[in-house]
Amino acid sequence: MTPVPLSSRDDASDTERQALHWIERTESPDFSDEEGAAFRVWLTASDDHRLAYEHYLHTITVLRTAGGPGAETSPVADDLRDREASSLSQVTAMAAGVVLFVAVGGVGVWALAPFQQRDALVYATAVGEQKSVTLSDGSVATLDTNSRIRVSFSDKLRRVDLLQGRSEFDVASDRERPFQAHTDDGMIMALGTVFTVRRYAEETAFTLLEGSAVVSDAEEAGRWRRWRGREADRLPADVVMLAPGETVNARSDVTLSDVASVNLDQAGLWKTGMLVLNGASLDVAVAELNRYSKAKVTLADDPTLRALKISGRFDVKNPQAVVENMGYALDGLEIVRMSDAEIRLEYRGEAP
Repeated sequence: MTPVPLSSRDDASDTERQALHWIERTESPDFSDEEGAAFRVWLTASDDHRLAYEHYLHTITVLRTAGGPGAETSPVADDLRDREASSLSQVTAMAAGVVLFVAVGGVGVWALAPFQQRDALVYATAVGEQKSVTLSDGSVATLDTNSRIRVSFSDKLRRVDLLQGRSEFDVASDRERPFQAHTDDGMIMALGTVFTVRRYAEETAFTLLEGSAVVSDAEEAGRWRRWRGREADRLPADVVMLAPGETVNARSDVTLSDVASVNLDQAGLWKTGMLVLNGASLDVAVAELNRYSKAKVTLADDPTLRALKISGRFDVKNPQAVVENMGYALDGLEIVRMSDAEIRLEYRGEAP
């Protein structure tokens, strides 16, 4: 039996066919820089494109991971597979059929060859949870609360996509295979080093803790083969080389911020359950706290309240205590418990 390419299924929508086409092409060994540019244009053209691509890629990855005899199971594969089983579209079900057919039957290998070549796993943490995972190359990924990564290794490249949240990577040295960590905003690449990647709503912060690494915006990430190995003064404009204790933000409008310095002693405190705030506005502080708390903190619609500044180190293992400490630290801040699931902050003081 010869399997039909997933993107040729007649009952798929245009967006579904396009998403499945790009899944096949981006995992192909002959995927070119030109195709990479075209893929980036398609992916960012609409949220429907991005959501379809991420959904099918994630589904295929989970099913492949759980499908074959002796296959390694992702930490979230069982839960995702159960949830996916009740909600798969017809096209996704067909994709699952091809994946399982190849994994068990061993024929039509061309349809799944990229996934057989790669260690494609998804790791995730729940709200309030942190965990460290040792990857197949010996690198260690430490995931912060409410975070998710996708790991795809091949013979020539080690790639991790930070899909949500924050992760630190302690990269095992391998001169033959660069280690890349991607988000929609940009990419950091190294051979053996330690760095942190943190996703925000419209930008990604890349922070180097040890060794050396280069960071590029999303557009330059597709051309990394052209500038790999260059000296810092010969890199393209949208690529920077970081030293330990430096950070740079890649933004969704395809630009890099200026390189800034960070306090290395504070940079890793999140792994101990500490939230470090240095003059952060209250809305930023609350957004960060909500990543750790099941009871969500909300702010009254008050510009003065949102602009209040707060500094300190807070133990996020007890989010309720953090809120109470905010009340002590900020004069005029009133804490209102709306329900077990919501704590509301209001401002009763005078405008500064």
